[in-house]
Amino acid sequence: MLAVSVLPTLAGGAPATAAVLVKQTATLTESVAGMPAAGTPAYRQIERARVVVTHPAGSSSATIKGSITLKAEPEEEGDHLQIGLGQQSGASCEISAVLTETTSPDDDAVYEMQAVEEPPNGSWDCVVARVGPAYLGGPDDFDVMIDRLTDHYAKPKLAVGAVELLGSKQKRLRLVPGVSTKHTVTVRNTSDVEAKGVVLRVTGKRIKAPRVKVGTVPKADEVRVQVPITLQAKRRSKVAVTVSGSGARASRTLAVVPVRPPAKPRAGRYSSDNDVTFRVRKGRVVGWRGQALTSCGGYPDLPTTSWNMYDFPSTKIPRNGIVDARDKGSNYVSTLRFRIAGGKVTKGHFSYSGPDRCFADLDFTATRG
Repeated sequence: MLAVSVLPTLAGGAPATAAVLVKQTATLTESVAGMPAAGTPAYRQIERARVVVTHPAGSSSATIKGSITLKAEPEEEGDHLQIGLGQQSGASCEISAVLTETTSPDDDAVYEMQAVEEPPNGSWDCVVARVGPAYLGGPDDFDVMIDRLTDHYAKPKLAVGAVELLGSKQKRLRLVPGVSTKHTVTVRNTSDVEAKGVVLRVTGKRIKAPRVKVGTVPKADEVRVQVPITLQAKRRSKVAVTVSGSGARASRTLAVVPVRPPAKPRAGRYSSDNDVTFRVRKGRVVGWRGQALTSCGGYPDLPTTSWNMYDFPSTKIPRNGIVDARDKGSNYVSTLRFRIAGGKVTKGHFSYSGPDRCFADLDFTATRG
């Protein structure tokens, strides 16, 4: 490892970070003190040097592309142009990777260089460009420049995916004014870096919706969250669904259309072909019961399945006719969702998750009998 020790002390490095380093860049335009010496011909002086270091994901090696532009075309053959990458140590740049070219009178003033090298732990942080009669480390350099590499880190790339109501994607939101309606929003992260502290906001004129903490969205993954949206007046509007976190941001706009409330649920007993029964009484769902195929356990053993009967607590039917309720105990969670109008239930879904890795899902419709 070579040390260029005739250089001034460099500026302090960037703080340590857990982010993923994807690229490093530097543009050098100023020579170190005392260089070039008086009388040095222009073709032995550096006008500028540029370096781009690319760190491919999952690779221990980096691709280095560099160029040195002289102030004039070479008049003699055999001068050495070099770009060295290293790590700062006091006033020195400890060089561990070197790109080299030699000048020729037949060439122009720009020299391109490229190499694939394995950076040291923590990667390089300083770069040296020089022209001299010998290789790097010789005593008779004509011109030398030095600078820090600027680090560029990968950032999450967020996107707002489907906005759903009872499992159906919504091109526009049809809302009963004054009634909160829960929608499911898919938040995507299409980058190779996880997004932390992600927050979802729904904003618009005559729109009320809470701020939702999404949390962490893993790399190349998605998270589904629920947000209740209320249209506060009987007028059309628009909503902007925005997600932000870890320096990333994305938004999607949907139209909002006010609609009349559906027919009031008719009181009485409801049933379906797949053993779902319940009653509507005083605007509430009471005595809901349904039989669902349940899967328990799994890897490293095979899961077991069985048919089990589930129930759900009494729950109020909102004026928009959309039941979206959740029941949570000390070791289980169940949800009940459906749309009801008059004496008909559509888009029904029940889910359960509990101890021993047991899960159950049941789709259903029902009619008043």
